[in-house]
Amino acid sequence: MGSGNGPSQQRAPAVLTARPASNQLEKDSMTRFGWSLPFTIIAAMLLGSLGCQRPADTISSGTKREPGQPTPVKLVTAQQTEIARTTTQPATVNAFFHTEVKARVSGHVESISFDIGDRVTAGQTLLSVVAPELLRQRATQQSQVAMLTAKEQAALADVKLANAQVQEAEAGLEQAKSELARVDASLAASQSEYDRTSDLVERGALERRVLDETLMRRDSQLAAKKAVQSAVLAATADVAVSNAMMLSAKSKADAAKTETDVQRRLLDELELQIQYCNVKAPIDGVITERAVQLGDLLDGTLQQASQMLFVINQTNKLRVHIAVPEVQAAAINTGDAVSLNLPAFADEPAIECQVTRLSGALDPSTRSMMIEAELDNRDGKLQPGMFGSATITISNKLAATVLPSRAVRYDESGNAYVYLVDDQNKVTVSQVTVAGDTGTQVRILVGLEAGQQVIDNHLQRFETDQTIRPL
Repeated sequence: MGSGNGPSQQRAPAVLTARPASNQLEKDSMTRFGWSLPFTIIAAMLLGSLGCQRPADTISSGTKREPGQPTPVKLVTAQQTEIARTTTQPATVNAFFHTEVKARVSGHVESISFDIGDRVTAGQTLLSVVAPELLRQRATQQSQVAMLTAKEQAALADVKLANAQVQEAEAGLEQAKSELARVDASLAASQSEYDRTSDLVERGALERRVLDETLMRRDSQLAAKKAVQSAVLAATADVAVSNAMMLSAKSKADAAKTETDVQRRLLDELELQIQYCNVKAPIDGVITERAVQLGDLLDGTLQQASQMLFVINQTNKLRVHIAVPEVQAAAINTGDAVSLNLPAFADEPAIECQVTRLSGALDPSTRSMMIEAELDNRDGKLQPGMFGSATITISNKLAATVLPSRAVRYDESGNAYVYLVDDQNKVTVSQVTVAGDTGTQVRILVGLEAGQQVIDNHLQRFETDQTIRPL
């Protein structure tokens, strides 16, 4: 019998051996029945069992691992890549400007031109207020200004008169100076004549009487000079007095003008207050609140916080406010893409916009930074107050070590770990720090470097220094 025939060649001798026992049983069945039949049955069962079995080495071939054989596993390699970071946070849609319109004057509401839901433009009159007290104050102030204007004109006339007096005094001074010059000339001639006559008298050419006459004429001219000099001094004093009077008149005129200007400004303020009787829209927008009724008495002192008349929202452009936690806020920049999802439009694509501005400070109570994005809403589709979620795609990509999510395990405490495989195909249980999970990939911060291999998804647990067989 050759060994290559396997179990079929082992079964034949067992059958041949059993046949003589059967023949013998037939020949002497009555005398040997007590022990031959049980022996035959047992022998047949044993031989049949041996004929149906397969060798142990044949069963294990290709289906089971021999004790001590390495477990076959698939490996994945940690990759170094740049990943786009995103953060999804609650978002609120707000009006671009939310303006409360308040009263600036006290009086009764005479008319209301617009109501809730009406669209207004800047400068349109929303309501009118009747303020009789302001009208009476304006009339009184106008009379006061008119009176002061008349006083100012009188003061200006006094200035002109003083100026004329100055000119007259200056003319008198010039005349006195001219007279003084004439007297000086006459005195010089008289003195010359006296000197010549005195010389002739001393030589006896003329009588003493002629010298006396010449002396009298000289003394007369000298006295006239002194009189004219006094007149010059008097004229000079008149000029000084006239100049002082003119300065005084100018000062009075300036004071009158200043007082008139003050009263005119008070009148202008009253005119402005009367203009405030027509309450106008400060911005373009939609009236969303009205807190005034026809005939209401308004308090325009600006001390009543409840004296709000209308609320106007500018809605042709909207602001989206997103509170971003501290850990992500530092990486966000203006221009980063924003995808806004609103439950009111759940069946529509996300609204795309960009980060417009950053608040630049964290809210101490929430440790979050307010991020703002602008939306064009000229079609009026969106409404202030809508709530949703905004996903910000951070423009600065992050270099990271990533693994497939299925290759990372977690223990009972929630700590992440991987089965790290070295060049010798030995396993090391390595704790890792996970920074983020996209659903398909996990970013590893600590515990793994790019290029290292770990065991992919596998049901079996492995231990450090256990040997595996990579597939």
